[in-house]
Amino acid sequence: MTYSRLATAGLAATLVIVSGSLIAQQKEIAFDSAGDFLKLPADIHFGEVAGVATTSTGNVWVYNQGGGLNLTVGAARLHPAGGARLFEFDRSGKFLREIGSTNEERPYGFRWAQGVRVDAQNNVWVVDRGSRTIMKFDPSGRILMILGRTPEAIGEIG
Repeated sequence: MTYSRLATAGLAATLVIVSGSLIAQQKEIAFDSAGDFLKLPADIHFGEVAGVATTSTGNVWVYNQGGGLNLTVGAARLHPAGGARLFEFDRSGKFLREIGSTNEERPYGFRWAQGVRVDAQNNVWVVDRGSRTIMKFDPSGRILMILGRTPEAIGEIG
């Protein structure tokens, strides 16, 4: 009985000492907010932003889960479409374009945004979790490569 009380008291004292030293180590990180740096057109809104990348010229690519994901029931599985959107802004935050401005023009693989990167040649790479693909676009927005394969409509459940 005495040992358990001693152990409890020792643990409480350790927690007080450790938490006190952690609180003493916390420092405020100074920052300046850019506010509404990225200026979207009035009819477009950000959803969950999955990734941000910049080009060598300072343009900013934002890959986000903007619209609602649409699901269509197929023979053996659900078919997700839409939702993920890829926007480009100039270095001042001005909206330049969207790759695939309507659902009909969006690449087949734009389903659920995962991440975006820009390589040394300013090619844009996006990872789409919903279609299980990685897509490479040239700087003009043309698809150069697709890695992975969207699941088949038949034979896969769930």
